[in-house]
Amino acid sequence: KNISLRDYEFQTGGTTIAYHFIVSGVYFIEFLYLRNNKKFDFKFYFLLFATVIAVGSVGRIYYTLGVGACIIVLKYFYSYQKGDEKNVNKKLFFIGTLIMIFGIAFFLFRIITNFAVNGMIHESTGSFIKGQIEKIMYYAFDCGYTVNMAIFPKIVDAWNNEIGYLFGESFFTSLNSLFNTHLAVVSNVVRVTWFTGINDGNLPVTIIGDFFINFGVFGIIIGMLVFGILTKTFYNIIEIKKSYWSILLYGIFIMHFVAIVAKCDFSNFPLFSLVFQSGMIFILKAFGQIKLSMGDKA
Repeated sequence: KNISLRDYEFQTGGTTIAYHFIVSGVYFIEFLYLRNNKKFDFKFYFLLFATVIAVGSVGRIYYTLGVGACIIVLKYFYSYQKGDEKNVNKKLFFIGTLIMIFGIAFFLFRIITNFAVNGMIHESTGSFIKGQIEKIMYYAFDCGYTVNMAIFPKIVDAWNNEIGYLFGESFFTSLNSLFNTHLAVVSNVVRVTWFTGINDGNLPVTIIGDFFINFGVFGIIIGMLVFGILTKTFYNIIEIKKSYWSILLYGIFIMHFVAIVAKCDFSNFPLFSLVFQSGMIFILKAFGQIKLSMGDKA
């Protein structure tokens, strides 16, 4: 039994789509604060806290941290465009550290509450929490939540002979978040093919592994080159546009994908978030008559 709303969403056909509107709202409100040179006040921090709690209830820990990280990205690039980035570097570093600590604490909280709801705690709460902290490396590595160094050599050794190159198919697995494409998620394929003894979590192949399973060594060389060019192009758009929408989409791309490419594959590409936030931005521009330049006051 899982207490997160993600379980409700998957098992009963429910939806948490409204949470994405909450995230859009807090992004846009931050933009208005920044553009009008207004200091973050209690109302903003309360909204941010409520958003984090709501999004966190779905059980997607890294996505929750990514939302907080995108808040930092918006703040940093706004300060950068004003030539004031040095004054905010220390503050943002401190906030970023707090986000990482919160992520670890939230991860442990999710584990503990799931055990509690299922009646699996048979000792004092303090002893149980201590035991879970001692097992943090088990959850992180053995359950496949972080990079498992044994996977890539296995892919190089056996993928082409036992499964066969995919020739670009896995690059589009993020479409599963928008359409019923039934494209196989590579981390699931790895687990059911070679690591059936692992009952929980997927085994991410890393972006390097994803390039390899599609086109071999050649795929790694060309893939990383193209990936770097596209990332730089995205950054150049920010320099040219200097707008809310370009910074926000870049933040989502960086914090929800680039920051974890050492762990994830293309199935983790935040296509839904990019499409959803782009749609919200289009609505603001088309019907809200709101200028989205970071330099124009509302």
